[in-house]
Amino acid sequence: LRATPIEYVFVGQKLYFFSEGGEKFIHLYRNPRAAFAVFDAFTDTAHLGGLQIEGSVRLLEPDDPAYQAAAAAKGISEKRLAAMAVVLHGIEFTPQRMTFVWSGFAKRKQPLRQTWCIL
Repeated sequence: LRATPIEYVFVGQKLYFFSEGGEKFIHLYRNPRAAFAVFDAFTDTAHLGGLQIEGSVRLLEPDDPAYQAAAAAKGISEKRLAAMAVVLHGIEFTPQRMTFVWSGFAKRKQPLRQTWCIL
């Protein structure tokens, strides 16, 4: 297992990440299944908020049109990419299951945990 804080951009039903490399790529080459989490800082059970997305990843090279579109959506220009001392790698994440935990559901008399699966 590996957990890495990383920024993302959402484009066309997919999440895109950029990174200089590192240990996460070794794991993703071996196993393209991954999970991504976004959450509010925990204060108490009356104020829960978090989303975990499970899915698969595809590693992108700079000449891939998806890489270029995601970089543009993230505000990273081609000029900036070319000037970097290292190659900025792209990761395309395709969601397949999302689990949302939110205390607001309880106020609506619904389970705190809601799951959405993409078939």
